Amino acid sequence: MARVLIEAGASVEGPPNAGETPLIAAASLGRADVARVLIEAGANLEKTGVAVADGTALSHAVQFGFPEVVDVLVEAGAKVRTLKEAAGVGDVSGLLSSGSPEPHGGEAIRVIGTSGVPGCGLPVCRSC
Repeated sequence: MARVLIEAGASVEGPPNAGETPLIAAASLGRADVARVLIEAGANLEKTGVAVADGTALSHAVQFGFPEVVDVLVEAGAKVRTLKEAAGVGDVSGLLSSGSPEPHGGEAIRVIGTSGVPGCGLPVCRSC
C-alpha cells in the first residue's frame, strides 16, 4: 500500500507539521516492510518525531522493541545518536569518542561498553 500511495504522488515525508513522518510511524509499529519502501523512495532517516522526544525512526524502533526495523534502518545508514540507540543496535563502540551526544561524554559509555548494561529494560537491547 505504501508503494502505491507513493507512486500516486503521496509525500514520502507525510503532511507538514504531522508530528511524525511515515517512516517513524512504520518504525513505531514494527513495519519493516513499509520502512524499506519508504527508504527506497527517499525517506529522511534523521527526521524526528514526538512519541520518543526528539527521536528518529531508529529511536522509535528501539524504544518500541522492533529489531527487524532497527536492522533495516541501520543498513540504510541511520545514525546512532544515543546510548539507548547504540544498545538497541548492539554496538556502543561508535559512541566512545569525545563527541558523544550522551551526558557525561564517552566516560559512562566506556564503562558500559566494557561491562554491559544488565537489565537496562529496553525492549530491544543487544548490548546486555
